[in-house]
Amino acid sequence: MLLLVPAHVSGLIAVNGEPSAVLTGIVWVIHVFRLPLFFAMSGYFLALMHRRRGLRGTLRNRSLRIAAPLAVGLVTLVPMLMALSEATGVSITAAGPAQSLFGLAPSYLWFLWYLLVIDASAILMLRFAPGIATRIRDLFAGAIGRPLGIALLTAPAAALLLGQSDWMPTAPTDTFRLEPAMLAYYAMFFAFGTALFAAPGKVQALSDSTGRWALAALASGLVALILFTLHNRSGAGTAIHAIQLTAFGIATWTSLHALLGLANRHLSAERPAIRYVADSSYWIYLAHLQILIPLLAVVLAIGVQPGLAFGLLTATTLLLTFLSYAAFVRYTAIGRALNGPRKRGPRMQLPDPTPIFSTTR
Repeated sequence: MLLLVPAHVSGLIAVNGEPSAVLTGIVWVIHVFRLPLFFAMSGYFLALMHRRRGLRGTLRNRSLRIAAPLAVGLVTLVPMLMALSEATGVSITAAGPAQSLFGLAPSYLWFLWYLLVIDASAILMLRFAPGIATRIRDLFAGAIGRPLGIALLTAPAAALLLGQSDWMPTAPTDTFRLEPAMLAYYAMFFAFGTALFAAPGKVQALSDSTGRWALAALASGLVALILFTLHNRSGAGTAIHAIQLTAFGIATWTSLHALLGLANRHLSAERPAIRYVADSSYWIYLAHLQILIPLLAVVLAIGVQPGLAFGLLTATTLLLTFLSYAAFVRYTAIGRALNGPRKRGPRMQLPDPTPIFSTTR
């Protein structure tokens, strides 16, 4: 989730008249795995919730964690973003600055909208067609950790992206109308996550072969990036487009294998610092643009070069959102809604002062 900040910084710098090939490459690399990993983890934790709390508890949890933040965000955060864009003149899309505060569009909260639809579909399937849900889960579980499985997963993923003109899997942000190809694309990774939960031995196997998966991800990602760059410069036909999407799909699935294996190997132990970052990331996703837009307006006004602006805006936005989470969110009703209750750590107890002088003899 934290990678959304540099991704949005790069994109906003570009749509405000300061495009950069390096920043475009950064966004492209981030998008190879960021959203697929989002949906894979969402599927994993929905399966975990279903195992622990049943369908009713899962429905209640998803309503609180996903539906409520989406509903509140649509009437507060999105209008605030539009107001800031209109006031500062900062473009938030290629169409330019916002023209009105309200509209029937999810804006940057589209991820929660798609996740809510996928969650609801999964819950309905578990309730009314559990056999189909099990077969889908087992199909994905059989593909995990196998080169042939990567090929079987890549083919439909690449086919679903054929309609994307810019070769990036992005859903529309200006409408609640679901894009069927994008919904199916992200649902694949959601199903992959449910399969991971059902087959814990697969995760351990990924840990044992993390290096090989990482090399495969780097090699296929490099091929896809080269083809993407060539397409941006001179255009490409359908055949090159399909080859690039295939390389992109292989890079996506192998990078997920590598990252999951790496995390299982090195991040299994509870660490307070990592827990804090993980908890704060949801709030940062929700609130970062409301901080970023005014900062970007200042940077554009004084003419900071794109590379330096990228570093300054990313670091400052992350710092301010981290601080706002600590001050206003973590131990409040907002924090409980986003992450569940969090207890404050024990305060340091000072020893009782020992009197230097005594009045008694």
